[in-house]
Amino acid sequence: MERNTKVLLYEFISAGGLGAATAGQASLLAQGISMRDAVLTDLMAMDDVQVTAVDCPAAPLHQVGTIRVPDGVQVADFLRELAADFDRVWVIAPESDGILLQLCEAIGAARWVGCDADSIRVASSKQATCARLAAAGIAVPWGWAPEGEEPSAALRAGPWIVKPDDGAGAEQTRVFASFAPARDEALRRISCGQPTRLEAWVGGTLKDARDHGDALSLSLLCRPDRTELLSINRQRIVLADDGAVQYRGVDIDAIPLDCAVGGELCRLAQRIHAALPGLVGFVGVDLVLASARETEADPARGDPVVIEVNPRVTCAYVGQSVRRGRNLAAEILNAAPAATLAPCPAVAQARDAAIGALSVQ
Repeated sequence: MERNTKVLLYEFISAGGLGAATAGQASLLAQGISMRDAVLTDLMAMDDVQVTAVDCPAAPLHQVGTIRVPDGVQVADFLRELAADFDRVWVIAPESDGILLQLCEAIGAARWVGCDADSIRVASSKQATCARLAAAGIAVPWGWAPEGEEPSAALRAGPWIVKPDDGAGAEQTRVFASFAPARDEALRRISCGQPTRLEAWVGGTLKDARDHGDALSLSLLCRPDRTELLSINRQRIVLADDGAVQYRGVDIDAIPLDCAVGGELCRLAQRIHAALPGLVGFVGVDLVLASARETEADPARGDPVVIEVNPRVTCAYVGQSVRRGRNLAAEILNAAPAATLAPCPAVAQARDAAIGALSVQ
């Protein structure tokens, strides 16, 4: 009899990653719980997988075995020691402050579920991500750094956005009406030792920004030999009067895959994976359908401009398995099985059942 594959699931927020502040971050906690529970539901549906999850008092679990990070113990040390008791370790954590990369390196490639350390390292910096994608001919926003060239007069007159270079979501992200005040804010943050990305706002005027509507995300399922575009989603982005950017959720399947834009974005997904070949499993890509403003690849009006790559499960994972009629967690476990571990029969069955269900490549 084959033994079950033992999987440890760790989602940063719902496992108490914010420490004493966890319970007070209601919105972030709700997002964390929703991602954890979506992956957990898929894993629990697999007959040959035994799953254990890390929870905390603010987000307790009762339907599976749980473990909690002891007070005063660093998460990386906790997972490094615990990993040896499991076949696979699935981590959902932000790239900010190097958290996802640190946990990836602590657990090791043999048991890690998801993108490799190099792709996480690149995607953890918006600057590095844009540089990698631009080198591959993929349109990204026009960015400015203190040592870089001055943007054109036309570009300086339009909106600019300041954000943490390693930030997740819309935290500390603000839009300014023109280049000068945005540059001053970016320089202030840099002087305080905060890694900062300053880039031209893609999407027209500030009125267009407040109307948003063209802020999209792609949900990808990446395997070593191919990439599947699962869905094109619309992000609900709100721009406050002071320019603060607020994330209000995501609408899955906002644009069908079988339309012209869907075909274009499917091809873009393949190019992104080619530029970052270490992307494995579920990956999110934030993008905007550009206006006529400049980008580093100078796309025509309406071309997709990639803002960032999230090398992990995002909120857009929630509900995907039900919508597709597939167990995505099973497919992800099989996307890059640990070389030293025996394959899980349930994973192989899920993969075989999904072969004919892939989107247009």
